[in-house]
Amino acid sequence: MSTNSRGDKWRIAAVVVGVGSLLFSLAVFRLGYVQKKVAVGEQVKQVVAAARPELDVTSQLNPLTDGYLKSNPGEAREYLVKSIRLIQESKLTDWQIMSASKLPYARLYVLDKRMGNPVLADADLVKAKYCYVRALEGGQNSDIEAARALAEMTSEAFEKMVDEFDKARTGGEGPVYARSIAPQAAPATRP
Repeated sequence: MSTNSRGDKWRIAAVVVGVGSLLFSLAVFRLGYVQKKVAVGEQVKQVVAAARPELDVTSQLNPLTDGYLKSNPGEAREYLVKSIRLIQESKLTDWQIMSASKLPYARLYVLDKRMGNPVLADADLVKAKYCYVRALEGGQNSDIEAARALAEMTSEAFEKMVDEFDKARTGGEGPVYARSIAPQAAPATRP
């Protein structure tokens, strides 16, 4: 009986080891499946980003735009510069780059103008106008149509456009930096 029970113990041990190995194999297989599933998910994201780079750029621009709208003047300027750099270094088409760059350059113009930096503001306005006209040309407008539209986009028109965009994005309040810059006091006159 001792031989028989010894053989039974070995058989039971073999079954336990076999079941344990099978469970371990299933766990490894399941883990590998999950890892492959995650890897495939990441690959899908990469393919979508490559096929539609504007979606990836937009998702990165949104926090920068929010930062611009919620910051003091110095930080707002940094957010705009980062936005422009992100757009310029993206895999967007030339037309998409120009279209996406015109608003940040216009915002930079308005910000620098309001901060009392006329040299920077003038340079920003030139860049905003360049992006605007290039976006129009890339949008299948003729040179004449683009030139006419550009003639209508004066510095005041850019400022109005920026204020409208910013107020729409902030529930009518406008960016924080604009509220923190004291309006220029009119010179006192004597009656």
